[in-house]
Parts: sequence; structure tokens; C-alpha cells
Amino acid sequence: MENSLRIIKQIESTHRGLGISVLFGIICYLGKISVIYLGDKGKGKGTTISAIKTNLDNKYDMIIDNLTLTELGNKNELQFCHDKTLVWRIKEWSTMNQWNRTLFLTIGSKIITDHEYYHYLGDKKGIPIVIDIANTDLICYIGIQPLKMSRLMTENENWESLASDRFIKWIMLNPLRTKSLDYPPQYEMPDIDYELQPDIENENRFLMSMLKGQVSPERLPLYAQRLMRGYAILEGIESPRLTEQMELAKFFRPFISLYPQLLYSIDLDEETKFAVGSLRLFTEISQNSGISIDELQHLFAVYEKKMRAKYGNPLENAKEMINRHASMLTDRGLITVEDNSPRKFYLNDTFTNYFNWYSDLVK
Repeated sequence: MENSLRIIKQIESTHRGLGISVLFGIICYLGKISVIYLGDKGKGKGTTISAIKTNLDNKYDMIIDNLTLTELGNKNELQFCHDKTLVWRIKEWSTMNQWNRTLFLTIGSKIITDHEYYHYLGDKKGIPIVIDIANTDLICYIGIQPLKMSRLMTENENWESLASDRFIKWIMLNPLRTKSLDYPPQYEMPDIDYELQPDIENENRFLMSMLKGQVSPERLPLYAQRLMRGYAILEGIESPRLTEQMELAKFFRPFISLYPQLLYSIDLDEETKFAVGSLRLFTEISQNSGISIDELQHLFAVYEKKMRAKYGNPLENAKEMINRHASMLTDRGLITVEDNSPRKFYLNDTFTNYFNWYSDLVK
């Protein structure tokens, strides 16, 4: 844990609460896992994605804002990209237009799944221009807002397949944040052996339990192994033991276990949906445990009078709407409610204790 603590303490000295998110991204790079950072505007998605360090040259570690076949074809390193590792960073999904998104879902999903992609673009002065990627790992970091994620899950078949089984979904919770900063986190990576091949033979049951609901049951052992490998490389551990599994789970479980608890379906023949309103509510409660329903009504600027019907539901007022979204959080044990006047919502003990522990850890 020594190297991990060194990284997060450096980041926490300026960017409170982001150290754990950046650390997770570093470990996922080392373990070759793609990550979706999920959170509303201003939660630190872009800052986190930019701050993750790799040992790759910039030509293989790319910020993706405008993805086109021509742009990719003009990159010399992609015209014959064999036996490499690529990193694509999309700091905010909303900044890409529909064409860019569709192209990413087509190309990115194929590279992540098949580790290859080939496309002939034409000739330039008699020289063929191609995108020729083979035996290459693509690691993606994507920042996306919950509402955009929810819409993509139900409207795009490629996205649902890619996101549900090829990415870890990390919820951007940061109750420790104190202020906004206009400069990125500054930290030094420890001296590590990027070529280390840790001996991971034992079943990573703690990590599989933590990742349950993030990927399919068939992929759980693989992703647990990758995560353990990334952590072992960072810490220089040749033969990870149960202790390392427990360390990882203690660090990351609250963030990783939250996403599956916000998934639901109304019927077995419907797509799985993401509870956007419940996440927004939970995010605010995590930052202001003990917040009243009146404060939440003001915070979300929801209209107190009768609101228009939506999806055929009966008309409801603002407080009824907040209580409806809170019902999932209470049913799944994420918050507790006190029915005083006014009604108040509290973060559950698991998250409260975690953030208290983390805050003391990085002092």
C-alpha cells in the first residue's frame, strides 16, 4: 500500500477527495481495464481522467475530443499498430457529436473486445492509408453524466453491450471537496516495474465480490485478476496474497459497489435502467448528510406546484418526487431517513465511516 498512499497523499494535498479516483485509474491502466467515470458536471471527471499517468508516449496516449477515421488514419502510429497498448481519454462524452460517438462505439468496442481493427482509407500520392491495429490493448477512460449514460443504455445497443461488460463504472463521489482549482493535481509516480508479471493463482474472491454487478458473472474472475495485477505492479508485489485483496476492497468497494445498486428494471423483458434521480439525490446527501427535504427542494430547484405528468405517472409535487427517488436509496440501505418536520436524509454508516477513514488516512 506504500506506493498507493504516496500517490493519493500528494493529490489530496491540493485536490481533496480526488486522490482515490486517480489512483483507481492508474491501477486500471496497469491492469488493462477501461473505466467510465460517472458524475454530474463539476464532480471532477475531467480532472481525474487527465491526471491518470501512464508510461506511454503521447502518440499512444490520446485525448479524444473529435474522433474521425481521417484523423485516426493520419496518425502514423495507428497505420501499423501491432503489439501495443493504447489509451484513449474522453474527458466529457457530451463534447463529442453524434458521429464521433457512433464511430467510437464501432471502433473502440472492436479494439477493446478483439484487440484489432483494420480500415482502408484510400491512397495518398500512391501510398495506401490504413488503420491497422492488431494484438493491441485499448484502455479507455470516459467521463459521462448520469443522464447521458441512462439514455445510451436504453437507446444504443452497442453502448449497452460495451459499457455493461467492458468497463468498470466508477461513481464520482467527493464529499471531501472544499473548493474548485484551476490547475491539475501534481504528483510523482513511484519507481515501478511496468513489465512485472505478478503470480496470481488464487481466486480473488474479495475482488469478485466487490465487482459483482459491474460485469457479467463469466467475466468476474478475469476483471478481479486484472485489478489485482494492476495493484501488484504498482506496489511491486510478485505474489499477491489475500491481504492485498482486502486492501484493494477497502480502498475501492464503496465507489464500485454503488453502481449496481442504482440499476433496476420494471419487468424481465425490459432493458436495465439507471436511476439517475436517485444518484443525484445520493450525491447531495453524501455531501450534506442530515439534509432536509426543504433544502433538497431548493437545491434542485424543483417546482413546488403540481408538475406535468411524465411517462404516464400521476401528477406529483416536488417533495413527493424527492421521496420517490429516495425510496430506492432507503430500500437498498444507502441512506436513512428521519421523519421529523422537516424530513431529513442521512448517509448510511458504511459510507460515513469510509469517508472518515479516508480523510484520516490522507492527512
